[in-house]
Amino acid sequence: MTKFRAVSGIVGLSLIAACGDPNASGLGGSSDRAGATGGTDTGGSSGAGAGGYIEPGTGGGGGTELGSRGGMGQMPHASCSDSVTNGNESDTDCGGFCAPCAVGLACNGASDCDSSSCLSGTCAAPTCTDGARNGDETDADCGGSCDPCADEQACASDNDCVSGVCGEKTPVDNGLDDEVDEHEKEPHHTVCLPANCVDDVKNGTETAVDCGGDCSPCGEGKACTGGSDCHSGVCSDGACAAPRCGDAVKNGSEHCDTAGDTGTCDADCSAATCGDGYVNAAAGEECDDGILGATDGCDDQCKVRIPNACEGGKDHASGASWVVCSADETEAWLSADSEGEYHPELICEFLGYSTVGAWDGTYGSVCGYRESSSCAAPGTKQLTRPWTGVGNCGADELGQKLCYAVQWSCVR
Repeated sequence: MTKFRAVSGIVGLSLIAACGDPNASGLGGSSDRAGATGGTDTGGSSGAGAGGYIEPGTGGGGGTELGSRGGMGQMPHASCSDSVTNGNESDTDCGGFCAPCAVGLACNGASDCDSSSCLSGTCAAPTCTDGARNGDETDADCGGSCDPCADEQACASDNDCVSGVCGEKTPVDNGLDDEVDEHEKEPHHTVCLPANCVDDVKNGTETAVDCGGDCSPCGEGKACTGGSDCHSGVCSDGACAAPRCGDAVKNGSEHCDTAGDTGTCDADCSAATCGDGYVNAAAGEECDDGILGATDGCDDQCKVRIPNACEGGKDHASGASWVVCSADETEAWLSADSEGEYHPELICEFLGYSTVGAWDGTYGSVCGYRESSSCAAPGTKQLTRPWTGVGNCGADELGQKLCYAVQWSCVR
């Protein structure tokens, strides 16, 4: 007997009805015959189901009997737990509308993968260069075990950020005097915040926490890379040093600091000034006794002055008079102008000489030895006793003394 699929007519109606009700029977019920000779029997033992077959028969005098076998049945549906790759799944029960697939399973795109990385049709393991936020990353390819994130990227802790600061991003006010905008009411979320000089973190260009670089200079002992990072202006061995005279940086109460004598600065970090009592050869000074306007061995330009014959003075303590017999750049010959006590070292220094050279008596002469002489007409220069630092009249708080009618030399 020939079998064929019913596609039209009454049998077609039977299929439509079956789709509407999986339990419906075929049109015509059971063995309801419509005619005799030449008639058509639309009855059947059961409804015509989808995919069922229709068996033609004969009835009463050559009539055709259209019976049906099989029922409509339940229409199948894909699900995410049927252990079959169906629907829009990329692999069995995952991908598409189902849950993302694990690493190694098939995929059609990044959304099919739990790692958000689909390479060559297969879900790939998370990496720090796959352009996706996955693994323990806090933002795409940064944070967690990847490199720290840039400003404004999502973070979970300070370690996730290049700036070292992870915090709530404050919504931006639009500046209008109106009701709070919807975007201003959005929940706060944590992002990497830009470095600043008051965040208690060493970040940005800082050399230590919140100082150095573009922030204010650091104090003593803080890390630095150069003098500009330090209050003192001195960075030594990577740390800010305390101000000191001689560090070649003007700091503290210094007038200047050139790490030695220069034409404008003394080694003690004061200004090079004639009359300050400090001889600064770099500033052109030959002497500086700290006295200006006096007729001593240093003039007002701090140049050595050679005393003239017959210039004189009085001892610093006793007041006894002395006089210059002769003088040049290296030596001066002095004599007691009368008997008395003298501090020869102080007198030599006053005249710009270093110390006493030698001495002797005059036996009553002035600028001579046992003869009638004077500073204007000197006699014999007799200095037989080298200066050993000990005079013939003891010493006091001003130093060694020579006394009576004496003469001595001053040398540079």
